[in-house]
Amino acid sequence: MALEDLTEAELDQLKKSFSLIADQGAIGEGVLREVEDDLDQAEEGIEKARDKLATGRSEAPPTRASLVDCRVGRDQTPIS
Repeated sequence: MALEDLTEAELDQLKKSFSLIADQGAIGEGVLREVEDDLDQAEEGIEKARDKLATGRSEAPPTRASLVDCRVGRDQTPIS
């Protein structure tokens, strides 16, 4: 749809809408700052999650001996 296709009434409504937006200062600097802060916090959360994943991957996997130790008591009797 092009502006040329709009009726006079639709053009007037469009002008009023843009005037209201202009009077309100669009979405406002405060809202933009809030969104930027939220994005910064999300980025920090992503970085922390990446660090946790990297730390978890860098740890050595459990050995078979350590898994067996988990399944038997100190006196070598199986834990049920």
